[in-house]
Amino acid sequence: MLRSIIAAIFIQTCLAGGITVNPVPTDLNQLNQKLSEEVSHASVDLNGKGADLLINYSSPAPLSVYILFLNEDGSVNPRDIVSAQLPKGEVESVIPLSQTRGWSLGERKYKLHMITEKNIEPSISKLKLEGSPSLADGLKQFFALEPFTPSSYHRLSGYKFFGISFTLLLTLTLALALALTLIFRKKKHAMTAIIILILIFNARFSLDLLRYTKENLTAETYSTAGSAYQIADYFKSNGIKDVQLCSDGNTYFPTILKYAGYPLNIPDESEHVLVRNAYEWSFENGNLTCGELNAPATSLMEFPDGSILFKLSK
Repeated sequence: MLRSIIAAIFIQTCLAGGITVNPVPTDLNQLNQKLSEEVSHASVDLNGKGADLLINYSSPAPLSVYILFLNEDGSVNPRDIVSAQLPKGEVESVIPLSQTRGWSLGERKYKLHMITEKNIEPSISKLKLEGSPSLADGLKQFFALEPFTPSSYHRLSGYKFFGISFTLLLTLTLALALALTLIFRKKKHAMTAIIILILIFNARFSLDLLRYTKENLTAETYSTAGSAYQIADYFKSNGIKDVQLCSDGNTYFPTILKYAGYPLNIPDESEHVLVRNAYEWSFENGNLTCGELNAPATSLMEFPDGSILFKLSK
């Protein structure tokens, strides 16, 4: 396994090929699915402060690094998880963290999951945080996509600038502007500044709304609900009242599906099976395998979010 990663953290070697790999947002389901596969895996806790994560390593196979930003109590905001795909070879890599949503100034706790091919043991010679964020990093963090569910705006995390809540910065700026208005009586200029700041904040959120709207319209899905409403309409129009669900275990989708398809039931067994985001499943030669299910079936319908409806053969 990858236990040699931790033991070799402080071993210095001569590595070649310095690269910068920008991290990308990753959800917890992707990490869990990766861990469920036959891979070599190790995790390590890392404390420190710095804008960049430096990883010097040697590996005969590509290395996937999943970065979790830990709160003081050890909990994780799953919407702040990022990952980076590092190439094989002897590599000096830099992963910029200060432009990601979960990063903030000062000491931070991280949990790193390092995953590679089965029976591969990379050697890590350096694993540390260092560097200071630039103005460009602060702006990139501010313009990072705000993850949200259209039907649940209370879950918004808000925008950040160098790890500081932009809502807080905006509030303090408005309070200062109001104070200056009362002191210097220059209400015209202060009110203009206040209106401009509010418009900038609203325009920033509108940008994310347009991003999500474009993505959903193109894919014909509805955010994290996927094709739940299309699937429910299909069930109603075809008289399907019971369906067995084979998925990743997330409770959000079946809740939405039952709501949209009322009085739809989702029992443990049914002649109709909906496969959605399942970690391990297959449909070969007319036989459906998903979890504990293994039976002959017929594919009835595939939906835009990748969900597939099957009917078991009697």
